[in-house]
Amino acid sequence: MSAAKLIVIGLISLLGLSVIFILWPRSLKIALGLLRNMVLGLGTLWAVGLIFGAAGRVGLNAFTAAVCAVLGIPGCLLLLLLKGFVL
Repeated sequence: MSAAKLIVIGLISLLGLSVIFILWPRSLKIALGLLRNMVLGLGTLWAVGLIFGAAGRVGLNAFTAAVCAVLGIPGCLLLLLLKGFVL
């Protein structure tokens, strides 16, 4: 795909999301809450990996981002516990 097509697709997607968030403000609140949880959770996992090195390092990928977004900080603790038990 050319850059122009990608820009047009991105703008159409942004317009569609804007319409959805205007029509249903609650969905915006939920989306921002998930984004906040994901950022806090991934930041926590990154900081733990930085402090404890290889012993506390959990991969930052789509699965861990989804767990952190839905469950928040308790999800991060769950991932760290699972890493400790599995590896």
